[in-house]
Amino acid sequence: MNIFITGGASGIGKRTAVELLERGHDVKVMDCDEEALETLDQEIEIFHGDVRNAKDLEAATRRFEVDVLINCAGFQERGAVEDLEMDSFQEHIDTNYLGTVRTIKEVLPALRRNNGRIINVSSVAGLTGAPFLSAYCASKHAVEGFSDSLRMELNESEL
Repeated sequence: MNIFITGGASGIGKRTAVELLERGHDVKVMDCDEEALETLDQEIEIFHGDVRNAKDLEAATRRFEVDVLINCAGFQERGAVEDLEMDSFQEHIDTNYLGTVRTIKEVLPALRRNNGRIINVSSVAGLTGAPFLSAYCASKHAVEGFSDSLRMELNESEL
């Protein structure tokens, strides 16, 4: 199986990539952290790119059919609402929510052809608020709502 993981060069994404490789899958990882990408096992195909950039996603996925998409790319900055710059709120939404949407839209035709699967990694912060994490929580709430709606849409159309 061709498994494409965004944000797969560190954290949950990296651990997932390593585990899936050990289970015999073809793992492809896209991440914006070029140094972290270089630390991955050489059997993992790597792509330097950002989920906020549709051209990066297209370049990363045009050479293979995606069977499973795992959206792990994420951004988090702590701070009180009054202290965070608007750019931080924007980056949370652009990376955590719109990056997930953008990636799914890019690979959905292949997933339909391959009867594929989508795994969106979210957080408990998508279910409840937390002090000093308002931007992060808002972006993860968006991922939760989007994922639930997408699930219903794809069940209707039998992905």
